[in-house]
Amino acid sequence: MSENYSTELLEKFKTIDTHETLSNEQVLFILNRGIGLAAYTHEFTPAKQDSQILSGFIAALSSYMSEMTGQEASQWKTVYGPNSTMIVENGSWATGVIAVSRDTIETRSKLRMVVAEFEETFQHLKDSEEIEGSAFKEFDNFVRRVFTIDRISERTLIYKITDRPNDIVPILPSVKFRIVKFLEAASDWQSVGEVAEKVGFDMGEAIDVVSHAYWTGAISLLLVPADLDILMPSEESHSILLNPNNPTGVSSDTIRLTVALDGRTTLKTMMEELEINNTTTTLLELGYLLNRGLIQRISTEGRFALIGECIASKVMQGIVDDIGYDPTKRLFRNIVKNGFERFPWLAFLQLSETGKIRYPRIPGLTPEDIDSITDALEHLVQAVADYMNSIGNKEAADNIIRSSHEFCESKYEHLLRNIVV
Repeated sequence: MSENYSTELLEKFKTIDTHETLSNEQVLFILNRGIGLAAYTHEFTPAKQDSQILSGFIAALSSYMSEMTGQEASQWKTVYGPNSTMIVENGSWATGVIAVSRDTIETRSKLRMVVAEFEETFQHLKDSEEIEGSAFKEFDNFVRRVFTIDRISERTLIYKITDRPNDIVPILPSVKFRIVKFLEAASDWQSVGEVAEKVGFDMGEAIDVVSHAYWTGAISLLLVPADLDILMPSEESHSILLNPNNPTGVSSDTIRLTVALDGRTTLKTMMEELEINNTTTTLLELGYLLNRGLIQRISTEGRFALIGECIASKVMQGIVDDIGYDPTKRLFRNIVKNGFERFPWLAFLQLSETGKIRYPRIPGLTPEDIDSITDALEHLVQAVADYMNSIGNKEAADNIIRSSHEFCESKYEHLLRNIVV
């Protein structure tokens, strides 16, 4: 069951910064570059931004940048206020833009998925000024799942925007009925798990209902993380989190935990290692930081890279156990040298004395970079298998690679459950 948060704690959260909203995301739109119109729009914070005005600005700025550089950038961003940044992702004919308080790899990853799906779904309509009908509704459902399903847990807190759930914008009657039933039973700042238990929904159904309610603007959410979430600080967040004046207003335990987040370790394990005592306060404050974009969940690309890192580590640890560290290090260096031209990110990988393979979690890595790192990790594993085959150890190679895959895919199974495909 989810934690019971005190009234005093919730009041503290609500007054930490009255200028901040409950959403890092502000507005999302997809621009059809051939026509110059925003073919799809979703407002996370109603009336925060005008998507058509922003689309014109992005189109003009993109054209200017292309003329200056001679090429069109696949992704870029522009800051246009103290708490507003526009992240831009270019496809072949569509441009996805999301206005956020702070740039995160997680948001970039989701925008990238949305643009790819839009171009695939509406390829035959790219010269049309309007896109509507059932395909449009299915696409909107896809975007909703991308931005919500993996972020809502039983701990997530609900804040009702409307006291008249029957006034929710038109949606399927069956969905609307479930939303109304759920919201009528909910109180402000009550957790999804508590309301689900009250109305008799299982967690899967409750999460889907809350996702729909959030997407239609009926509620705001405080995205309190789950035990198995893997988190990491956002780019440039350390200067805010470690400011001696503590502008976020969160506790010292939360700051200590936040700056230690490594993008590899589950939240539960991290809290146990750091001996966080007041877990209810810390969880709530982590939710506040998630909503502000100061910390983030690892992206879809990051999840696959984490599994790839695990597999490569298990394989290399097996080699260290078999032939020792120094010969393994020489093998690793040869693989990097021989594969560098095809997989430059091999040079980014690090081998420890125990055989663990790591890639540094540095600011500025894009989803494309992390995809390339995953490719490098897969090449490393295959190159080790080729080496073992060449010295007559094919059976041993097959065994160690199979067992490494089984171990790592089981260990991180929870990371793959809610990936939207």
